[in-house]
Amino acid sequence: MENLTLTLRHLRVFRAIMATGSATAAADRLAITQPAVSQQLAQLEEALDLRLFERKAGRLVATDQAVELHREVANAFDSIERIVNLASRLRADAPATLRIGAPHSLGFQVLPQICGAFSARYPGLAFEHQAGRYEVVGGQVAAGALDLAILKRPVRHPGTDILCSFEARSVCIIPAKHPLAQQPGVFGPEDLKDAPLVMLRRDSPSRHLLEQALLTAGVRPRVKVEAMTVAACCGFATAGLGVAVVNELMAMQFETPGVVLRPFEIEGDRQVFDLVTLAGVPVSPLIQEFSDFMVAWVEKTLTAFRKRLTDV
Repeated sequence: MENLTLTLRHLRVFRAIMATGSATAAADRLAITQPAVSQQLAQLEEALDLRLFERKAGRLVATDQAVELHREVANAFDSIERIVNLASRLRADAPATLRIGAPHSLGFQVLPQICGAFSARYPGLAFEHQAGRYEVVGGQVAAGALDLAILKRPVRHPGTDILCSFEARSVCIIPAKHPLAQQPGVFGPEDLKDAPLVMLRRDSPSRHLLEQALLTAGVRPRVKVEAMTVAACCGFATAGLGVAVVNELMAMQFETPGVVLRPFEIEGDRQVFDLVTLAGVPVSPLIQEFSDFMVAWVEKTLTAFRKRLTDV
């Protein structure tokens, strides 16, 4: 068949077969005839020049190519659903929604506080928060599933553009009953000799930098707890299990009587967070305003936090 146009109907049939495993069940799901399903599948395979299913014992078994294609088809239907939902909101004159991606640790207090403060400007504004690793939320922005995401360098997604950035420093979280809690001033790697440490997972760039700094200072890391997130590191330190070195943006969420916070300096430690949007797409005034607001909020909040640390 020449010049066959790929249609949503072809993709709906494909998705139904993937879900049910047979043309008959797919036809029932779509409320069409089984021959119509078979015809649509044949046209799809011809249009793509791919063998998508093997016929085995009355079942349609997906090929590897079909499995890979299905992931993209699912993304396409997610995008269509978002378009339909957006159109519904626009028809109803519903408030705008900001879709923001951030790691779990920032979604604990920092992002909610920023959104709460910003919503005072736009009481009708709605928010959607997706939590995940930097690589994940960056990919969601590149796929158009999020308007904005917070990434920490060196993480960078090729499908995104950097809108603006802010920086954070390192802080040492020390259980109040640990002897180090009585030591004033700025800490360095040498101060952590023999201290039980709460550290991030082994593949974390932050952990690599800290471990290298400790080894350079002649300190062999004594890892008491290995955690998956910065928030978990802070939590374990607060529980008295060890000393954690994390960025101040996360640490300030755990200012409690059970811990002491001290500035921590590592040579070459420059923690930069980027706010990223979909590459090549004009940024809406609302997203630009929110991003500028976030950077200003972070800088003001960190300035006050640093003053509290130095006033101790």
